Amino acid sequence: MSSSDPHSPKRKFTLPKRVYGPRVIGKLLSMVCIGGALYGVQSSLWVWGLMLFNGLVWPHLAYLWACRQLDPNTAEVRNGLIDSAMAGFWFASMHFQLLPGLVLLAMPMMNAVAMGGRRLLLQSLLFSTVGSVAGGVLWDWQFNPQTSLVAQLATVPLVLLYPILFGFIMHKLVQQLDQQRKTLRELSERDGLTGVYNRRFFEDRIAQEFDNFRRHGKSIALVMLDIDALKFVNDTYGHTAGDELIRLVGKVLLDQARRADMVARFGGDEFAVLLPFTNADEALEFVQRARSAFAFLAAQDTRLVRSGMSFGIALPDATMDRPELWIAKADAAMYQLKSKKTNPAPLAATPPVPDP
Repeated sequence: MSSSDPHSPKRKFTLPKRVYGPRVIGKLLSMVCIGGALYGVQSSLWVWGLMLFNGLVWPHLAYLWACRQLDPNTAEVRNGLIDSAMAGFWFASMHFQLLPGLVLLAMPMMNAVAMGGRRLLLQSLLFSTVGSVAGGVLWDWQFNPQTSLVAQLATVPLVLLYPILFGFIMHKLVQQLDQQRKTLRELSERDGLTGVYNRRFFEDRIAQEFDNFRRHGKSIALVMLDIDALKFVNDTYGHTAGDELIRLVGKVLLDQARRADMVARFGGDEFAVLLPFTNADEALEFVQRARSAFAFLAAQDTRLVRSGMSFGIALPDATMDRPELWIAKADAAMYQLKSKKTNPAPLAATPPVPDP
């Protein structure tokens, strides 16, 4: 599909879609406001016809026009500047009645600030001025700042309802931004394959826990885990099966972890689990539960029956001055067990556990 195709999935229609609904409602409210102001002045039929076009047709035409451009978002900014020019034109058409005119001018300026900040606000002011000058010349600069009662009443819906609508839109955008921030935070903290935390986040967290241990001396255990036979699964059944094995390990660890525990993928086939307020015996119980759960699930897939997990457990001690020593201690315990294996360890086997 070519990039010139208005329906290409590569195109971005975010701004036109976002503005379309508010523009439809805003133009309807503006039409009421303009009609009330025009009612008190002598206006030609074409002016009323232009008002109906501006209120009923232009919002839909602007949306379609923007969507058919190569850059719909930039085109929508152009449409907003046209709205500013039309607001100035209507201000002049109602002979510069202050109340309805200033309310009309404020609407596109408010939108300009929301879409582009100060720069777009200045452009909106410029286009509004141009529209006012053009309308002033057309109507020979007829100036009647006093607002009739009909015009005042016709302005009320726009004054009351449009700011509320704008507030709802801003509220929705804030919610969307919050959700995007949460999603980005999840992407920056989580491993994409397993859903557990990634190594960078884990290293930040273990540094905090290590500092807490040195200050308060509360018990905390670190479990390092390595997947047995992952290379065999990859070489025999392909990397898709290997990815399934990695995901299975992540799921088992998450299922067995408590709310306060932290599971992370430390490397390609290596995981780490932080167990706050846990001694060596309790950490060993966690390891045995995880191995039992893994053995049960792996037995259901013939590709994974040769796989297993090697664990190492370490508790920090007062001789350590940085968390890397703690990780190294758990790693050493894990590889000590792994080096003794010629086949996946039986379920009853337990990893070496250092003295608390």
